[in-house]
Amino acid sequence: MIKINKPTFFKNTRYEEASLSQIELSEHEADIISSWIFKPKNILFMSSTPGIGKTYICSAVINHYYQKNLPIYYVSECELLDKVSGYINDGRNALGEWQNLCDNYFMIWDDLGSSRTNSRYKELSPWLADLFFVFLEKRIDYQLPTIITSNYSIEELKTFFNDRVISRLSSDENTIIHLRGPDRRKNLFKEPK
Repeated sequence: MIKINKPTFFKNTRYEEASLSQIELSEHEADIISSWIFKPKNILFMSSTPGIGKTYICSAVINHYYQKNLPIYYVSECELLDKVSGYINDGRNALGEWQNLCDNYFMIWDDLGSSRTNSRYKELSPWLADLFFVFLEKRIDYQLPTIITSNYSIEELKTFFNDRVISRLSSDENTIIHLRGPDRRKNLFKEPK
């Protein structure tokens, strides 16, 4: 979990100059995402197969808001579980620490569900569902801008989370989009013809 400090977070990465204008989106996808970015409220949930550009879009959002001096907290799911494990191992109140983090104005949870396929996190996976519920509850109750990305659709997430979580995530108050397109990572390092 990191509070975005753009000069260090982006330095020498492909995300340093990330911009929505640099990613190929359909007009419909671009309209939905742009509308949410310029009036962020509640949750923007983006799902797709891997490599479509969800993390890149999050980086473009970070760039956009960094220019406006708005702090954004970004966390990937596996990074979150590493952090929670550290809290538990240090004897700290992991849930209390997490609730404090949820108080931040703007948050990005990248790659929801990714820990399910990583054996390193199997023991923490049941606890993750509780953690995610606390996260959603607070973000929705206070209508805080939140971006959640996943390689799983909401329908597929039903196998990971209970009805209370799915109901909140799929609420009509949220913006939900499934991105389509090719795996851009496969073309990232190809030489031009």
